[in-house]
Amino acid sequence: MKGVHLNNKHLTRSVLNDYTILASVADTRNKDYHLRTYLSPQQCKINIVEALEGIDATKVIEMESPHTYKM
Repeated sequence: MKGVHLNNKHLTRSVLNDYTILASVADTRNKDYHLRTYLSPQQCKINIVEALEGIDATKVIEMESPHTYKM
């Protein structure tokens, strides 16, 4: 599956390569958000900074595999 499921309400979209990344506006209380994706860890590490650019928050990326990235 190409794409991302987000558990926050406000979404913006950025297309990177042939994947659609959905990036949420951060929750103002805890300043973080969770991004669940089928991207491989390598693709995520290469692309996620661009996909989430401009969001002022701690970025917590939860992979469908057991990998989690904090950026």
